[in-house]
Amino acid sequence: MTNNPIETPVEDLNNHGHDACNPDIEYSNCAIERGKAFACGNPAKVALGVFALGFLIAFLIPRPKRSYRDRYLEDPLEELKELLRSTSLRVGQTTQETCGNTSSAIGGILKSLKRSLACHKV
Repeated sequence: MTNNPIETPVEDLNNHGHDACNPDIEYSNCAIERGKAFACGNPAKVALGVFALGFLIAFLIPRPKRSYRDRYLEDPLEELKELLRSTSLRVGQTTQETCGNTSSAIGGILKSLKRSLACHKV
């Protein structure tokens, strides 16, 4: 029997004289060791295989089918609604700020007119 788990024949595992369950356990352990040895010896092949498996899984996952109406009518309208909503919010905030500034400016003008009229009274 060789020490390399990749080259260990199944007959050698079954001829150890253990009870009936041990050959299956040893065969499983040998398969795990062979897998580890292959992964350590061929990391590029393993990485490529994992990438291919991930690509295959992603390809096989069903995607929801979008209708012509969804793509060219519903989705653009939703985007337009969102754009208009955000724009109107910005315009509203700017208008509020401008009105606040304008009213305080008008208040300042009125105060200064009152002062200047009070000074010019004869």
